[in-house]
Amino acid sequence: MIIQNINDVRIYIEKKDEWVENTLSQMSLEEKAAQIVFPNVNGIYLSDDSPEFKRLEYLVKEKKVGGLIFFVSDLYEQVVLTNKMQRLAEIPLLIAADYEHGVTMRIEGATPFPNIMALGAVDDTNLTYEMARVIAKEARAIGVHQNYAPVADVNNNPLNPIINFRSFGESPELVARHSNAFIKGLQDGGMVATSKHFPGHGNTSIDSHLDLPVLKSNLDELNKIELYPFKENIKAGVMSIMVGHLAVPAIEGDSGIPASLSKKVISDLLKKELGFNGLVVTDALNMHGITNYYSTAQATIEAIKAGHDCILFPDDPVESIDAIVNAVKSGVLDESRLNYSVRKILMTKKWLGLDKSKLVDLDKISSVVGIKEHLELAKLISRKSITLLKNESSLIPLSLNDKKKIAHIIIVDSKNDNDGEYFRKNLEKRIDKIKSSKILINSGEIDYQSAFENCIESDLIVISIYSKVRSYQGTLGISNKQKEFVQEILKLNKPCIMISHGNPYLLGEFSEVKAYINNYGDSKFSELATIEAILGEIDIEGKSPISIPSANIKIGEGIHIKSIKSN
Repeated sequence: MIIQNINDVRIYIEKKDEWVENTLSQMSLEEKAAQIVFPNVNGIYLSDDSPEFKRLEYLVKEKKVGGLIFFVSDLYEQVVLTNKMQRLAEIPLLIAADYEHGVTMRIEGATPFPNIMALGAVDDTNLTYEMARVIAKEARAIGVHQNYAPVADVNNNPLNPIINFRSFGESPELVARHSNAFIKGLQDGGMVATSKHFPGHGNTSIDSHLDLPVLKSNLDELNKIELYPFKENIKAGVMSIMVGHLAVPAIEGDSGIPASLSKKVISDLLKKELGFNGLVVTDALNMHGITNYYSTAQATIEAIKAGHDCILFPDDPVESIDAIVNAVKSGVLDESRLNYSVRKILMTKKWLGLDKSKLVDLDKISSVVGIKEHLELAKLISRKSITLLKNESSLIPLSLNDKKKIAHIIIVDSKNDNDGEYFRKNLEKRIDKIKSSKILINSGEIDYQSAFENCIESDLIVISIYSKVRSYQGTLGISNKQKEFVQEILKLNKPCIMISHGNPYLLGEFSEVKAYINNYGDSKFSELATIEAILGEIDIEGKSPISIPSANIKIGEGIHIKSIKSN
């Protein structure tokens, strides 16, 4: 692997490279068109005669796409498939993925880092850097070159259904500091970082997977809040920026044109005004924020005209490629415009060392991915991120000497009975007199009644709430029925500890709870760290990276408690 300096974003504006120019000069119009299109793939086992393998083989060998985007995958199957595709490709493929909080976001077996907001709660840029460097190391070990991360959105809207704990926090300065550290960690690790979702997806209330959100900030707010981290990322040398599917009336007026298809947003603001020279990539073009209003061909051409270099995840990659070819032949696009973007893509591949080596050594993966050193870092960050925002009657640390009966009520915002199971099993291993009850989104009256009786029979109640961001879900939070149930539990006036395993804003809805903890998600080490914190085995030192006005919580607040062994 070639480790590069973060300032290598200058490759896009400095002298021409011989390999790049030779490669570009030998490409046909069709090959140039395909080079800027990146189809989706899941890294699962595929027989050579399966329809999905044949689709990929056709796109890579015949159409000659520029790269692939991997989604949910199996580790070794993804690598085997990557190597097969790289062997078929005349020009090395640029392999990309969303690894916002690590390879584990898409592949089991990699290091289970916590969600990004946990880094905001720790607020140590050295740890953010180290986490990103490890992500780069593990990703490169499995043949992934570009990470569609970090999320540089400022989450200043508690109702945002799609960003939430994917953001570092609510403060533009905090988001800028940590996104810069993340970028440096990735790019020092030889991986292309991608700051997203320009010009800022935090202050929206619609999931762009479902429809087109509207960013209602005025120009002054846009400059002070949403754009601030991106400006700092550009100064820090981020190599790529992803533009979000959102309407920005402050720039586009009432035109309804998405930022991702807006020349004013991309060419004028991002490139000219902010001086960004790196790769500009679309958010996935299969998202309904685009497909509700544009065909694949229309979206592709408008994206290129607006200033994009890479077209990601179109519904039909062949339609995208053909649309580009036809646009050049009809004079809608100039071939020199394609050359501009293809040159940048090839230069990126050169920076990654793909001109010299493009295959993955399967034998070396197990010495890099999920190794002890990486796991210890994930444990450390997870432990430091645990944030205690209320602790009336000093319920935490929990005393187990008085043999109290404890009810553990698990509230899940899905129908998935596996949610919360890792935490439940480990909590029950540590506490003798504890009885767990689970309420799913589709639980019936018998489940509710049984759980409530569990609470009545107990001396102390622990409420675990799993409220997570999910694409295409459209909303964030538990159901009204589940909320009413939690309120009924609180009316029992028993000592109660609430843990949010995800959405950190829950305290605003249950401000009367006696003790409240945020762990920012249900990754393995976040769950274990929460148990350690409750039992007083580790210091509790997290600081809230968001404000919760309805609970009178300000950014930076958090109750710090030393571990029992420290006292």
